[in-house]
Amino acid sequence: MKRLLYILLIGCCHLTAQASDTIRIVGTITDEQGEPIIGAYIKAHDSIGNELSRGTVSDYDGKFYLVTQRSQNVKYLVVSYICCFPDTIYLTDEPLQKYDITLKFRDDNCWDDVIVTGCSPSLLSDTFFYQWHKQSEEFARFHSLHSNATIDSVFQQVFLHYSNRTTHPYIVLPKYVPVTILNADFDEKNYRSMLDIKKDSSFIISVDSTYIPHLNVKNPVLYLFMKQEEALSTYLGGVPTSNEINRKNAGKVAQYMEINYGHWGGYWHLETMPIIYKIYIYNNGAYISLRDSWCSGKSIFIPTHSNEFIEVSSWIE
Repeated sequence: MKRLLYILLIGCCHLTAQASDTIRIVGTITDEQGEPIIGAYIKAHDSIGNELSRGTVSDYDGKFYLVTQRSQNVKYLVVSYICCFPDTIYLTDEPLQKYDITLKFRDDNCWDDVIVTGCSPSLLSDTFFYQWHKQSEEFARFHSLHSNATIDSVFQQVFLHYSNRTTHPYIVLPKYVPVTILNADFDEKNYRSMLDIKKDSSFIISVDSTYIPHLNVKNPVLYLFMKQEEALSTYLGGVPTSNEINRKNAGKVAQYMEINYGHWGGYWHLETMPIIYKIYIYNNGAYISLRDSWCSGKSIFIPTHSNEFIEVSSWIE
């Protein structure tokens, strides 16, 4: 009996030692307005300033959770976020520690240099959309160096003609729209014969896949990059890797932009309808292929010096 009690006592002491060796750190990171900062990086450092491998990032509510061992000799945390002054948090010996951290944004033109090429599916907030907006402004400045008045006019006419006049704060456009310029006349009555012309290089003057759409509208325009599209689609759910749509997340995204669930393959259409995905410029007008809903689209022809929209073909998935 005494032996059994001794074994139990040793076991309890061992468990107590294990528990006391663990330090749990929880906290919330916000900006000066009290808004949660998503994706702030929390990095652990030892007593001589070495950066340890253990770290974490804040979640959608700005919260973070970090577990360390006393043997790691973690003495302080450095909290950082893009365009913010970093903050240093010195730890105590308590096994459970809680911190509320406020980061201050810098006053310089830091955002002008921010080019966001993607985001984690969890990084969705006002801050993310603000960064995305700044990126799009930078991209639009690049557009001004590659502008084409004819193509701009066509894109503007078609978009406004078929637009559902979205009430969302942002208009989202694809990063690039392929444009082909051909030395030929388009025959809207025999448009199928024009398919051969589009494939015949002798008619093609140029194929420009780097055209950046341009709209003269009041709403801020966001350009959708592939990594952003993948991250947002994952966040919304319903894609092949995540069969269940996250209605809560979809509601959050819908506050900012138009979203339409894809008909085939379970992908999301995140650009504002209509989605113009091909433009062909002929001698006598422009031929445009577009999607006007989550399950339908059409091809149209706009004769030169005319506001007439001739529907060439349409389809429904």
